[in-house]
Amino acid sequence: MPLAIEAIGLRKQFKKVGYKNLLPWKRQSIPALMDVSFEVEKEELFGILGPNGAGKTTLIKILSTLILPDSGTALINGYDICRHEKKIKNFIGYITSEERSFYWRLTGRQNLYFFAALYNLSGEETKRRTEYVIKLLDLEKAVDMPFMSYSSGIKQRLSVARGLLCDPEILLMDEPTRSLDPLSKLHLQQFIKETLVGEQKKTVFLATHDLSEAEYLCDRLAILSQGKIIATGKIDEIKKSLERKKKILLKVKTQTKDISDKLLKIKGVSGVHIFSYLSDDIATLEVALSSEEIIPFVLAQLVYEKIGILSCIPQEPSLKEVLEQVIGS
Repeated sequence: MPLAIEAIGLRKQFKKVGYKNLLPWKRQSIPALMDVSFEVEKEELFGILGPNGAGKTTLIKILSTLILPDSGTALINGYDICRHEKKIKNFIGYITSEERSFYWRLTGRQNLYFFAALYNLSGEETKRRTEYVIKLLDLEKAVDMPFMSYSSGIKQRLSVARGLLCDPEILLMDEPTRSLDPLSKLHLQQFIKETLVGEQKKTVFLATHDLSEAEYLCDRLAILSQGKIIATGKIDEIKKSLERKKKILLKVKTQTKDISDKLLKIKGVSGVHIFSYLSDDIATLEVALSSEEIIPFVLAQLVYEKIGILSCIPQEPSLKEVLEQVIGS
């Protein structure tokens, strides 16, 4: 059985806009993707996570056959995006938060009919699929109102409905919850995870810059930074592969207030944060280390300073902390 999506060495760059680029010898390009490769299994919710400008939208547009890569390729259900565009369009649904792709003076239903025609659905199939997605996305009350009157949440639900019109096996979602209020965002996330993937067994490829969304939704992630994939796998696997600093949480008994200075003298201790003094002589502090091998030296230093150690608990960094270390470096 072929993979749902397989990217192989994708590269893409765009020419800089400006009068200087009119001169062939001065033309400059901006790299968007550099040797991007990954695999997505069928019925998987796979996330591409990265900051704005990382190349996520470019990648999704390539997978949806809207633009071609400069080199490399991708396979959708085993079909090459460069050679089997028409075949691939039968498998995919492209969902974006871009509102300008809708006709603002038309109603939601009229918009859906228009896009169903672009999918070459018959009249009967158009009506059946339109009614189905309207009910599925709970759009009955709004669907016959002009698109321009919709809230951001309804606009986004209509965008998802449009992507589901042709009942695709694979959904390519480009930041589908962007600009939604917290409740609308949660409802859409639950719909993606529980209905589309859980019940309908669809494959979802989700681009996002939201860490909490990625952790909640995705079975696996690829981290994209400046056009390059720096890690792929499950959340725990990524944390282990990218983790550069260790942390321990110490509870100590001490009369000294300069405990931070004493610990920072140890080679490999990069930071000490005192959370609280629980009483006059008991403190809780977090110590950042370059590796776990530094822990015995920290404990030895505390013993040497005659500081009582009440507890020592290793701390697992959050995905946010790991990404800040890697992307910021």
